[in-house]
Amino acid sequence: MNRKILRKIIQKIIQKIIIQEAIPLSMSKKYTNGWNKNRYNDWFEGKYRIYLPLQITNMVPNNIEKTLDKSGYEVLDYVRGNAKKKGDDKNVFKIGKLLSKISKDLKDEFDSDPIRGYKNETPIIVISRHPHDLANMSTNRRWC
Repeated sequence: MNRKILRKIIQKIIQKIIIQEAIPLSMSKKYTNGWNKNRYNDWFEGKYRIYLPLQITNMVPNNIEKTLDKSGYEVLDYVRGNAKKKGDDKNVFKIGKLLSKISKDLKDEFDSDPIRGYKNETPIIVISRHPHDLANMSTNRRWC
């Protein structure tokens, strides 16, 4: 199935329903008639999806990092919210407390950062060739 056909299929699905939740399998099934199940089989090792863990070791927003740096702190673990004073390896400070003293806007940005929601789990990138996944890719669907 080429890209133009796939794009038309997805557009038809979007036109027929308001996408606010996952599309039922029965609805996307009628659009899979021309789907070649063996296409890209060697890339996907016979599976429909590839799962790649995303490492988020140090994804500190520049404005937060610069502000803390100007105040004499460096980030130890952004996701867990830990920082230390430069030159002091003993004391660990909470980034949220430091930012609340410096800037309410930065504190709010830090608190609402979605990256910080991954404290106990690793985010995953999903690459799929299944038509149901492609039809659902813009809906409110969890992939794992």
